[in-house]
Amino acid sequence: MIDGDMALDVLNGREHLDPVRLREVKRAYSPYITYARNVFVPLTHVCRNSCGYCTFKKQPAPMGNIMGRASVMALVRRAETLHCSEALFTFGERPEEYARVRRELHTLGHDSIISYLHDLSETINDTTTLFVHSNPGVMEKDEIALLRPVTASMGLMLETVSQRLMDTVAHKDSPGKDPETRLATIRAAGQLRVPFTTGLLLGIGETPEEVYASLKALRDLHDRYGHIQEIIIQNFVPHPGTPMERHTPPTIEYVRSVVSVARLMFPDVAIQVPPNLLGNALTDIMACGVDDLGGISPLTIDHVNPEQLWPHPSSVPAMLKERLPVHPRFITASFLSEQLYEKAISRVDDKGYVHDASRT
Repeated sequence: MIDGDMALDVLNGREHLDPVRLREVKRAYSPYITYARNVFVPLTHVCRNSCGYCTFKKQPAPMGNIMGRASVMALVRRAETLHCSEALFTFGERPEEYARVRRELHTLGHDSIISYLHDLSETINDTTTLFVHSNPGVMEKDEIALLRPVTASMGLMLETVSQRLMDTVAHKDSPGKDPETRLATIRAAGQLRVPFTTGLLLGIGETPEEVYASLKALRDLHDRYGHIQEIIIQNFVPHPGTPMERHTPPTIEYVRSVVSVARLMFPDVAIQVPPNLLGNALTDIMACGVDDLGGISPLTIDHVNPEQLWPHPSSVPAMLKERLPVHPRFITASFLSEQLYEKAISRVDDKGYVHDASRT
């Protein structure tokens, strides 16, 4: 672990952590770098938030705002032929707040996007070899409870605990980015024992002190519930046509410092960086104790960062292991429903990683 004073010294560039120590902590967690072979399913681009850095959101159209069941299942079945194990559902938060989307959901037999996601997840679990990981935005506890039996893991980026950033271009039009609201979702997932992915977004105006406070808030939740399977340290990338298109992205040295501090604050949790957002600096950042590269798709682009292409796993200079969307330590009867647990153990080896026979 690392105390607050040292963490702040590192985050402010006054100190540097010993790379040997970082490697030791990383190896104690796992000798591998993991990733999930996935398909990215953007169920809808409509979102109630309007983040200053987002290129994913689209305004509601008269129709065609939501992927229909046939389109979703055709995509998932294509992914199955490519031996993917994860169906990654990412979509806009609370799209049903818009009347056009609400009407469209009604034609599909649902009142909310969460209900529709549950329906699709149930079908995917029953009829394919894939597992669902969902990123629906903030959720109420009853919504998480609805999804838990059919969703192997869930995720919500905390991004930051800075209430101050709610008044900046990054989050001023995004009620779902309120830190307390997001922490409440992560807390509810812990209470329900859901394997959970969260993390920080760097470079949107936060201070080093706010970075540490954000990591500390996640550490406190994990200490209480033990449900955080990975911490993502994601660097902001400016996108053309967004309010923050001319905003300066974080330096690689800054990203290194945050990854290093996260590594020592979370020796029992996988530390992930997005491999398509770091360019030539990926190897350098991985040396700070990274365990995981998230989802890499052989079929779909990163719809949140469409300009940044996935690297091929063979191009990553590390010993890679493929995992399910639920990390090996969370493949237990306590964290998964009976159906998902039985399905998961049939797909992994005795260490919890995807075994070769499951791809045939």
